[in-house]
Amino acid sequence: MFSRAGATQVQPLAGADDFFGRPDMLNNSITQARMPTKCNSGLLALKVPDPPQFAPSAVCAISADGKIAAVGGRDIELFLWNVDTGDLLSKIRGHDIFWVGSHDNAFFITCQEDGKVVMWDRATMRTTLTLGEVPEGITCCHIAQENDFVVVGSAKGNVYSWDTDTGTVAHMYEAGHKGAVQFAQVYSLPSYGRCVVSCGAKDHTVVVWDLLSGEPRALIEIKELEHAKNLKYDVTRDGARVVVWCTDSVPFPNLVVVDVMSQNKISVYCHEGLVRQAVFTPNGDRIISTGNDNRLQVWDTFSLENLVTMSGHDGSVLCCAVNETATRVVSGGEDCSVRLWSLDDGKQLLAFQAQDEPIKQVQFSSSGQKILSCDVTGRVYVWSMHAEFLTNLMRRYADNISACAMSNDMKLCLVGCNNGRVMLWDVERRESVWEYTHHTGRVEAVAFNSMRDMCATAGADGRIVLLFSDSGKQANSFLGAEEPMMTVQFSPDDERIAGCAADGKLYLYTTAGSTRKPKAVLRSSVARISNHIWSPNSKLVAGACSDGTMMVWNASSGGIHTVLEGAAVGATCCCFDLIGKLLAVGTVLGTTLMYNLETSEMLVELKGNASPVREVVFNQETSQLTTMCSRQACVWDVSSATKIRVFDFVMDKAGDFKSPPHPYRWAVAHNSTVLFDHESEALVLDMLTIDDPLLRSYYLSDVQTIASGFNHRKLLVWSAAGSSAPDKFHTTHDAITSTHFSNDDRLVVMGTQDGNVVIYDVVHGETVEIIVGHQNGPCRCVKLSADNKEVLSCGADSKVVLWDWRKRSPLRIYSGHFISIGCCDISTQGNRVVSGDNHGMICVWEKDSGNPVQTLPLAHSKAVLSVTISADGSTIASVGADDKVSIWNVDIGIELVSLTAAMESHPLYCSFSPDGNKLAVTESNGNVMVWNVAAGCQWYMIYQAHKGKVTGCSWSADCRKFTTCGTDSVAAIWDAESGAPLFKFNLKAGPLTSCSVSPSGLYVAAGSTTGTLSVSNLATAARSTPEPSFLFNWLATHDLKASSFLYLRLLAMYPYLANVQDAQGWSIALHALSRGNAEVSGIVMDALSNDCGVLGLISAVPFSIATRVKFH
Repeated sequence: MFSRAGATQVQPLAGADDFFGRPDMLNNSITQARMPTKCNSGLLALKVPDPPQFAPSAVCAISADGKIAAVGGRDIELFLWNVDTGDLLSKIRGHDIFWVGSHDNAFFITCQEDGKVVMWDRATMRTTLTLGEVPEGITCCHIAQENDFVVVGSAKGNVYSWDTDTGTVAHMYEAGHKGAVQFAQVYSLPSYGRCVVSCGAKDHTVVVWDLLSGEPRALIEIKELEHAKNLKYDVTRDGARVVVWCTDSVPFPNLVVVDVMSQNKISVYCHEGLVRQAVFTPNGDRIISTGNDNRLQVWDTFSLENLVTMSGHDGSVLCCAVNETATRVVSGGEDCSVRLWSLDDGKQLLAFQAQDEPIKQVQFSSSGQKILSCDVTGRVYVWSMHAEFLTNLMRRYADNISACAMSNDMKLCLVGCNNGRVMLWDVERRESVWEYTHHTGRVEAVAFNSMRDMCATAGADGRIVLLFSDSGKQANSFLGAEEPMMTVQFSPDDERIAGCAADGKLYLYTTAGSTRKPKAVLRSSVARISNHIWSPNSKLVAGACSDGTMMVWNASSGGIHTVLEGAAVGATCCCFDLIGKLLAVGTVLGTTLMYNLETSEMLVELKGNASPVREVVFNQETSQLTTMCSRQACVWDVSSATKIRVFDFVMDKAGDFKSPPHPYRWAVAHNSTVLFDHESEALVLDMLTIDDPLLRSYYLSDVQTIASGFNHRKLLVWSAAGSSAPDKFHTTHDAITSTHFSNDDRLVVMGTQDGNVVIYDVVHGETVEIIVGHQNGPCRCVKLSADNKEVLSCGADSKVVLWDWRKRSPLRIYSGHFISIGCCDISTQGNRVVSGDNHGMICVWEKDSGNPVQTLPLAHSKAVLSVTISADGSTIASVGADDKVSIWNVDIGIELVSLTAAMESHPLYCSFSPDGNKLAVTESNGNVMVWNVAAGCQWYMIYQAHKGKVTGCSWSADCRKFTTCGTDSVAAIWDAESGAPLFKFNLKAGPLTSCSVSPSGLYVAAGSTTGTLSVSNLATAARSTPEPSFLFNWLATHDLKASSFLYLRLLAMYPYLANVQDAQGWSIALHALSRGNAEVSGIVMDALSNDCGVLGLISAVPFSIATRVKFH
């Protein structure tokens, strides 16, 4: 369950607005309000200013169409909120105690503490009539289904009704109840005609009145609950049945159903303790009740047979509601959570953590796509079911999704996958329409046309595929470049398609006809094109170039229309306004340039985003521009070029939420995935179930954009990094001896001291398989094959076994050892496995056949501690207990080189880099030595990498970084070229025995002697650190003293700040030196340690930029 104390807040980088380009006029243009929240997920947080503790909100109501929420009243103002946008519509000052909206959404009624009943026009938010006054105090208020009468109950048992057209009193129904009236409403009953059904809170009676004459038609006493003190009621929509429940803890049946016409009653003891609420389904055939026993019960209305029991709340369930189709139930409770259930089988579908206050009321919107909840302090939350579809889709295919787009009407979702598959989903029905493989590699981008009858996909195979939306069949397959096609977009008239390739060229195609070749190939003579956008009239296409220029071409002729200059750094994205006059361009430095295409002049440079701008988009009226980066979304006023609002996405250590966008509305703090909708300026947050781990997927490891339509609606998808603290999974009861990541960054295989082989899914946080691999001792080492289908393990039982882990059966047992085996490895590209035993013998086999390739019986005079094999299987390296480190040629069985002299203490572990060019060797004194295999020399030594023994090492697939672990319970990540530290995670999980970095370098897994697997997210750690390009620009614009103080303060917070690299692969030192800024260079260089390898960093050089060299 959620722990309130452990809830993580999303925060902006501490001081980001001060460090990274805050405009001088910002203080005047942004409303500053310090109102931190702790919500974990939701669409909007509608917040009434905190009332005095002695004056809680009296009203919490939602209109029939679900578009207005009314909160507050009595001793504070009554606030009316727009649920769609979060805007404050009106504030009513009248000591209001009831707010009821009409069923046609034309007007609403407020009841004041002094007894006045007032009717308001909803469109103008002005009073139209004062219906009357009830001097004895109002206890309930309802509007008839036909909207022609208003009925209120009083504290002295009287009932009043008014005609909403004339405002006259229809009737006063006197002396029907002894004490307060708890419920009163107008119904049309078969034998009575139009009548008023009223229910007493104290006298336990239900009275039926004739609406016009005021004569009582029926009086029903609830004798089954005559000893109860407090009763509550709910009535079916046709008024035929009433459910009555007791809010006291009683030993007798506490829920009664009354048939109004026959006056028959049936009762049941439904909950232990208090019954909190009971509601009918829309057709009245079932009743849902909630109670203090932490459960929801579903009852048959006619027999009170218990149909379904729903359990999951950690505390009393205070409220519930049913959707119009009677398929879903939403509940809220004292555990401050909102939960969604299936009414048919009682399964919990979703659970949302709300505020740190119990939930007072929940309700579905009329469309059923939103859930509204209100806590006891009057804070309203709107949960988007539409966002739930997107985030659940991403979670389901978390390790596979590579691109996503929505249709104009937001009803279709097109998804591209890493394996070349393309899926179309119906958002409303939540089902797959079709799924086909259209590319031989990763799908890089997808798009709909404006009519949504066609869609296009761009792939790593260099092709753009045109598809029919209804069938998924290919209409055409356009040929592109040898490089991957990275983007795709239809022109607004749907006649052309533009795609940008990794070679920096822009390809234009025509959708009509059968030709597969591009109509035009557009390029810049000096830079690469990284992104593009069509003009609204489809006549121009603009390309953002890596040198900061914007090239604008005539789409028909391919000729250059204009060249826009102004940015000194790479452009990342661009956007036209609705009429095609303005062009906004985002850059890698977080600035946005705005151009006038008619004059080709730069109008303004907006400085405000704290990292490279990923998306820029105008609103429909061109009055506002939203710029989005991986840290925040900024909303600008186009006319004045001032910042209006800031939505912060990221976290920091301070715990203070800064820059809320509105005095009464802001982006709620969270720890999941964000969909930022610029159109409504709302953060749509992933509604993860409470018992799920954080969403961790390659696709969502950084911000992405889901485009809808042409150019005027885009959802920014941001995967919340959450806390940089590792996720810990106590997966075994014994020590973990070995860990290894799968090639898809999803699975980790572990060997344990009790001989088991455990397969763990780190994305979904669950154990996939447990294999009893070695029964006579511990499992010493495990490795996953390149295709993730097989696991190699060895153990103290002298067996080396290749497993089909899905079937839990051995595929092959390699024979040759006669004593405990301490280590093994498998080549990633070749067909060989290697192992070493406690007698110092090393054996190499063919993986598929099991035939021995080479045996080195005297490789070491003592036990082999570690062995590693190159990717092609031609070379192995070994470490022995005799302090010998050797590299061997497998085919001829000779020692190529001995590294023993390079060791300063006892060697413990060795690991080849995937390209076979480097070998890392760990030592018992905390050092790590990296040997250059190709050059035959020591590349560098990392001294005191750990305090104590360094027990494990692992390389990323791109060979740009590697990780180590030690008995000090620290997992460290290093730059492979320089040996500079990038991150260090103190896992606090006990002495670590092994570590593994995922192939993409996204996760680091470490196993400990305590049986704890700790998984750290590197993207999370990187996102919380200042980026070098922004930091350099800030330092360069301030005086030397202030810059020096700031840099030293940041360096104390981030010890490895000098090694952090930006999107260009540059560190702060490289920025300072390349710009020739002596002052900043002096600040940075003076702060560097003597052994810092900052100038040789390679780990963050953009890996997606491929360079191909051809020899002629």
